[in-house]
Amino acid sequence: MSTRRLFIALYPPPEVAERLLARAVARNVPGARWVQPDHVHLTVHFLGETDDRDLPRVSESVERAVAGLEPFTLSITGLISLPAHGSPRLIAARCDDNSTLTETHQRLVARLARPRRRSGGRYLPHLTLARFGPAGGPRHAAVWDEAMWIAFRVDHLTLVESTLRPDRAEHRPLARFPYLGR
Repeated sequence: MSTRRLFIALYPPPEVAERLLARAVARNVPGARWVQPDHVHLTVHFLGETDDRDLPRVSESVERAVAGLEPFTLSITGLISLPAHGSPRLIAARCDDNSTLTETHQRLVARLARPRRRSGGRYLPHLTLARFGPAGGPRHAAVWDEAMWIAFRVDHLTLVESTLRPDRAEHRPLARFPYLGR
């Protein structure tokens, strides 16, 4: 039996990813390991280890989750560190509360979440720009919040296979699922 580490994501256009990274890198945060521009993404739903035999079911579920939903504009409203309290684990671009994104996330959770992965926690859409090591980032980064306004159009989701390497993750797109509207 073969498995893959999967997640469902949306990717900003390359110029948006580069602009976000440039703004964040300019902050000179010690210990930050910056994400490559082509890896900047928003995880809409994380599946984790998934049996290859389940790929058709996963693809059908994602396709149905976006069915009837219109493409939308996603706005980046600031740069933050997460978690908000204690030592930060990452630096991210905070996204606005978008009803289509929230609806997509809820549909995917209903269709694909394993019982142990269902959480009552609030979905916090963000694009990870940097990660910190196991000790976390500097305390001053935990209160960092920089306002910005960048928007981009989202017209599809991507099913992604992620392979973890000692120094990075490799992403391989497996399928795209367009928002076609009604």
